[in-house]
Amino acid sequence: MFGKFLVSFDVESLFTNIPLEECIDLADKYISEGNPDLKLTPSDLKRLFSFATAKTHFLFKGSFYDQIDGVAMGSLLPPVLANIFIGHHEKIWLEQYQGPGVLFHRDYVDTFSLFHSEQDATAFFDYIDSQHANI
Repeated sequence: MFGKFLVSFDVESLFTNIPLEECIDLADKYISEGNPDLKLTPSDLKRLFSFATAKTHFLFKGSFYDQIDGVAMGSLLPPVLANIFIGHHEKIWLEQYQGPGVLFHRDYVDTFSLFHSEQDATAFFDYIDSQHANI
């Protein structure tokens, strides 16, 4: 890969910054569409996701807080919800990107991309960084 530029993009504090309602909606959509024989209705699935993720409490410096958006660290759901959220949006953003070519792109929460140059990587970063308020 001589003369190419490999980048790993990372969303800062992804789990705590992802918009929870949007993630739940996306998870509900993909699970319901991909599993037509699922015994749960979409609204039941959505309520279960909300119950498992919303109103998480945590202790910080001796005080208790409610986490009102994002998903709590340490739970089993954050990696799944973050992957659904990022995967959904990255697919759209890659299709709409009009800048210098992305030679290779794969993700699982963090992304790995290959470009012709550092300038191409910077242009792509600037583009994806401007696509969602939480990223």
